[in-house]
Amino acid sequence: MAATAKPRALVFGINFCAVLANLPANSLYRRDFQLVHKVEVELFGTGGRTVDKTIRFDLDAFRSSAPDVVVLEMGSNDACEQDICAETIASSRVVLTELLISECKLQLIVVCHILPRKHPPFQEYNDRVRQINALVSEALLHIKRAKSWRHRGLIYPSAEIYLADGIHLNEGGNRALYKSYRGAILFALSQSRKYLSLH
Repeated sequence: MAATAKPRALVFGINFCAVLANLPANSLYRRDFQLVHKVEVELFGTGGRTVDKTIRFDLDAFRSSAPDVVVLEMGSNDACEQDICAETIASSRVVLTELLISECKLQLIVVCHILPRKHPPFQEYNDRVRQINALVSEALLHIKRAKSWRHRGLIYPSAEIYLADGIHLNEGGNRALYKSYRGAILFALSQSRKYLSLH
């Protein structure tokens, strides 16, 4: 009897994903998130991405990966656009989510909350991030095969998890983010099994 193929997971997002993808196999951070017996994990990260750029330039990367589940980490660059309202940014993230479900025939997508910043680019940035996260979380409740994900330990901008620039995470922050991605992958797999059992 042939062995059942392992599910495929794609973690798509910020620079940390690109860093992880290029680390040696014996690194502290494992590219497979120590889930090699459960799932095949692929990482894709490009700095400076917005939802619009992802739709224009990255859909082929999603399709070629052929993932069963996706962990989507993006939105901070969109949130920096002061002339675009929070509702529009949230709506664009939801549109991207639905597009990926349709285009890639995903079993499940986990959409990560945007992280706050210790040194925000403008005074209202962190409040705007909270608003966008709340709007997206509410919208995803009505989309089958989509769930929101909050990075535990990384949602308070006062925490000592940032580099001196107050934007990028330090070693402790990256360690927490790595653990959160691992949790998000496992959550996506468990939720996708529930979805498949009902259909």
